[in-house]
Amino acid sequence: MMVTVLLLWPCVAQANAGTPLIWGEFLHLTGGNVLIGLVEGILLYKLFKLERKGRCIEAMVLANFFSAWIGFLGLQIFSEFVIPWTIENAKSYLCLLVIACWLVSVLLEYPFVMFIFGWKNRQWTKALNGSLVVQTISYMVLVGWYLLCGSSTLLTRCTVVKAADIKLPESICIYYFAKSDDAVHRLHVGQDDDTAIAKPEIDIHEPVRAKLVAMTDGPEDTMASLKIIVVDDRRTYKKPRIGTVLPNFAEAGKALLELPDDRGVYRHYQWQWLGRTLGVAKDSDVRFQTGFWPQQGMYLMEREKSPEDKLDYDQYGFAWREWTFGKKLIALEMPFLSWTIRNIIQLPGDFILFELHDDQICLFDYQTMRIALVARGFGATAVVE
Repeated sequence: MMVTVLLLWPCVAQANAGTPLIWGEFLHLTGGNVLIGLVEGILLYKLFKLERKGRCIEAMVLANFFSAWIGFLGLQIFSEFVIPWTIENAKSYLCLLVIACWLVSVLLEYPFVMFIFGWKNRQWTKALNGSLVVQTISYMVLVGWYLLCGSSTLLTRCTVVKAADIKLPESICIYYFAKSDDAVHRLHVGQDDDTAIAKPEIDIHEPVRAKLVAMTDGPEDTMASLKIIVVDDRRTYKKPRIGTVLPNFAEAGKALLELPDDRGVYRHYQWQWLGRTLGVAKDSDVRFQTGFWPQQGMYLMEREKSPEDKLDYDQYGFAWREWTFGKKLIALEMPFLSWTIRNIIQLPGDFILFELHDDQICLFDYQTMRIALVARGFGATAVVE
């Protein structure tokens, strides 16, 4: 059945572990089509009082595999190259794609149903009704299956609003690489001042996409520079390539600083799962963390009062024992939509700036569960002006 595309699509670029959705997809792909074909064949045999039950079952098993693979190739191309996915339209497009899958499955499996009914005596209307009936029943089950296996809280629990509706302090400025031109842009949320300020002189896409960071040249410097950092090989901890965009662009105490460890690899890449804090946000009683898989989404961490001598601070002044994991706030791993959360920045007021699915820079108010698309781009950093 065509819904098998929902299995395969999120798995294309994943690692060797697994999530409930991936295992659900695996079960569907390996045995699900056989089981669905069996049930559909029996339904046709019973509901339309047909002869030769075995023929019904065999034809519908073949029909499900045929529509699954044809649908996968077609919808993979359509979803990736045609649909302009963003958080603002994801729910609508997802609903339309489910309906489209159902309609295409009805059409692709119709010749097999017609074969079961026979080509004589003008059976085409009965065959079409049969395909409609069994696909509707199958899709009701499959939609429930994928809702059970997937994670859709980013769509179901959040209210999508305009960026200006989330009231950030006017002093917070965001720098990022724009998707449209790869230039470094600067903006204030809620103000119409998105401006390109520089064009990178180094490759910001290969082999690992770059991120903007605020760095000082020495521990005693009072001014930070806006720089590009690209790690060529995180597995061997090769020293990153660094390029300067704006020298001395902000006071060090008001910028989101990156500090190198003893291997020359910057904390931003070592701690890619833990959200960083800007300014007074470091004193907050909550922190935020993500994980490798889209299903892991964004977690809330809460400060736990512990004896100072048991906290075991690391070289960055962070003590994991001081924090406990709370609830998962948002995640999105569904058919067609397997979106990771990266580059979390906790702003003053506990607003969250983060990167969604590589090219959406979003703003999240976890207390009201509102989310907004700020810009199309990646590699953002923030500063207090």
